[in-house]
Amino acid sequence: HPLTFFRALCLSLSVKGMTPGDLLTEKDSSTSLASVVMDAAAVALKERRELRSEMDEDDGDAEDPTASVSAPLCAAAVQHISQKFLSGSQTQSVKVAAWRLLDGLCRYSGSRESAPLLQDVLPIASSCLTAAKRNQGQEPRVSIACCLCVETIVLCLGRRMLDRLNVLASPLLDLAADGKAISADADAALLDQRVIWALRALAKSVGAFLSPFLGQFLKVATEAALPLRTQALQDLGTDLVAGVPHRLLLPSVQVAFGEVAFSSSDGAASLDAALVRMQRLAIFEVWILSEATPELVAVGSDATCSALLRLLGASAQAARAFLAAGLRPEHLPTRLFRRDLTGRSASVLSAVNAEELSWSSSGSEASVRQLHMLAATAFSQYALRLELEELKIRFSKVLEFARGKQQMTLEHQASRSSAPVEIAEISKDAEDACRGLALTATMTCIAAEAPGVADELLLPVASKDLASCITASRVFALQLAVQQRAAAKKRRKLAGAAAAPRAPRAGNEVLQGHTWWWFEVASASLEFVASALKPPGGAGGVQPKSVEDAIEVLRDPCTEILDIFEFLPPADDSTLAAGLMRVLSGALVALAFASTGEVVKRLVQAVLEKTRAGDAEVRLTAVRCVHRIWTDLGVQVVSCLSEVVMFASELLEDEDQRIETAVRAMVKTMEDCTGESLQDSLKG
Repeated sequence: HPLTFFRALCLSLSVKGMTPGDLLTEKDSSTSLASVVMDAAAVALKERRELRSEMDEDDGDAEDPTASVSAPLCAAAVQHISQKFLSGSQTQSVKVAAWRLLDGLCRYSGSRESAPLLQDVLPIASSCLTAAKRNQGQEPRVSIACCLCVETIVLCLGRRMLDRLNVLASPLLDLAADGKAISADADAALLDQRVIWALRALAKSVGAFLSPFLGQFLKVATEAALPLRTQALQDLGTDLVAGVPHRLLLPSVQVAFGEVAFSSSDGAASLDAALVRMQRLAIFEVWILSEATPELVAVGSDATCSALLRLLGASAQAARAFLAAGLRPEHLPTRLFRRDLTGRSASVLSAVNAEELSWSSSGSEASVRQLHMLAATAFSQYALRLELEELKIRFSKVLEFARGKQQMTLEHQASRSSAPVEIAEISKDAEDACRGLALTATMTCIAAEAPGVADELLLPVASKDLASCITASRVFALQLAVQQRAAAKKRRKLAGAAAAPRAPRAGNEVLQGHTWWWFEVASASLEFVASALKPPGGAGGVQPKSVEDAIEVLRDPCTEILDIFEFLPPADDSTLAAGLMRVLSGALVALAFASTGEVVKRLVQAVLEKTRAGDAEVRLTAVRCVHRIWTDLGVQVVSCLSEVVMFASELLEDEDQRIETAVRAMVKTMEDCTGESLQDSLKG
């Protein structure tokens, strides 16, 4: 009996015009009774919703069909409660009871009587939230109850509450901005969660009208926060993407790219926070562009391209700030790039599905590697919506960005002499290397999304940049090796007779702890070569002229990388050496896959020449690379059989037992591929 219920409620609360005479005149007793009545009424309304949900199997939060009959009584109760029981003179318990009942009344009546909610409740809610922000003696439970009611009102009224949007959005955003520093206090954490839910309600209900506040919304959603807050912020982000028109949200996200500052003066924590913000903004960009129409991309193509270049360039800014803060270059791979050699190579990247992205997986730990992946994925989504000619223009901007003032990416580093690197060059090298990594990440993601583009666009215009990157990695690695070996020799000399005896090769293994930046750049470049020249399901054999030219340019730089293994521990004992060998052998397989006849012979011959190197690790790695070529391609490389047999016969007499074992394994694979015994040829 809704009418009876609401008449009794109005009578008990002394609603003006609905209470006979001075039935409840004593303030203390009337307030005490009102608190009990409001609590009980809120519970009753909740039970009614739950009962309707069970009986009708519908949404219990849907508007009650009896609400129209009780609308005048409900409106009068809302107005009375907001004016009498939410004033500053009431106790905290009374205010909590009042907010809970208002929440129940709003859920019951829906949007039928919006005037009291707009004119009385929302202004008071704004004051309540402002008081919570200023810590003006208000208990968190009052603010929590207020947020719950606000969320309900926003969802119920939708666009009807636009006149109060300014009043409501600002204090909510201010409270949410404070949430990044919440303590372990349960009430504070719960309040923060309810504030974020209220913001989510705004995004869902009036997202199309949030333009003045989008910058603040994005700042809240992308804030580096405690783990307990991460999922809530991601949910806010997904609601923004779903509720705000992309023609409004995309420019706001791109403006936010330029507002993130990488400062060296505020310490490592500030740098991590800036990186996390950029990663989350990049996820926004991926989400939006993955759903964008070609028409939307075309409207703001210049702005989008410029914003993506800023996103790709953020890693260089982070590296510069890292070094300016006094941190050591050798810590960059683990501290800033979050290198992980337990799985794939540290710099191997691939495009990801937008649906798979989350704050916890890609936006919770500050990582330049993750940022490259996200930025490259965003660019690939942008590229998919462009015509090929337009894409050529846009990709040329990426090349210009990666090259900086050089003719080719990392050209200066590739042509550098063996003299020690000056301190002033370390930061410049870091920035150039980050831009090179951004380039290879972008090409890898584009090639993964549109394999044909690699042949038509990426390899023709960027193969020389790739060759320069690979060469620069080798030059810098060997330069470091010379410096570190000399330093190690000096330390041993100073230690004198007290120094512990060393293994015969230990003096050479000097690069294990000195891998920035050559390892990242080499791995990323080689991985792109592997993915571009041997895509899944691709066909070998005759290739376009652009691919043949790229193979010619890349052959020598790739094979020369084998020289680095002289200064690394054995691949069987080092995850770093094993990772480099994995991507190098993959690139060599791809080069052989895309080659024919004499080109394959020249490639395999170049690798086999390294089996005559003075260092056993170089010889062993070369054998393993040739073995993988045969394993992966089989009879496709049978044209180089005689050359391999000739070198194998020499290597069977190698003084290193591991090399002899590796050669015999390779010969066995070759025999399985050809179906013929090679023993007589080896003896001959």
